[in-house]
Parts: sequence; structure tokens; C-alpha cells
Amino acid sequence: MDSDGVAGTENDVTVDQIVDLAGRLSSGDREKLIDKLLEQYQSDGSLRKITGFRGIWRARFDEDLDLEACLQKIRDESKRELEEIA
Repeated sequence: MDSDGVAGTENDVTVDQIVDLAGRLSSGDREKLIDKLLEQYQSDGSLRKITGFRGIWRARFDEDLDLEACLQKIRDESKRELEEIA
């Protein structure tokens, strides 16, 4: 065990295990955990700043994506489908 009382190395614990354990905490303790993690990652610069529409999803969208055109297409298709139903 290390000085924090955790057995093994940092690679022995999975994110799923941490999420499972966090789910067992009281809501107050969960908030404390979130605050601690945010504080840790904000202080060392690990958190990425989300900027603009794409943010962390940048690789998933074409650079020339016309969001308004996509939304209009969805609205038009929905309107047609509703007219067919009525």
C-alpha cells in the first residue's frame, strides 16, 4: 500500500471502478470529490477549455459545417412528417 492507503499502482484502478465507488458516496461527499478533482485539474492545467460550438467535439465535425442549415433541414423534415401524420 502507498502512503494514501491504496494498494497497487495507479494503473490497477479503472475509471469504471472509480465511478462505481463514487456512486456509493452520499451526495455531499460526491460534491466534495468533484470539487477536489476540479481543483486538482484546474491547478495543473489538465482541463481543456471548451471554446466555441465544437469544443471537445472538434474532430467529429467538418470545419465547414453549417449548423443553421443542418437545423433547418431537421425542422423541414419534422414539419413534413407531422403534416403526413395529420
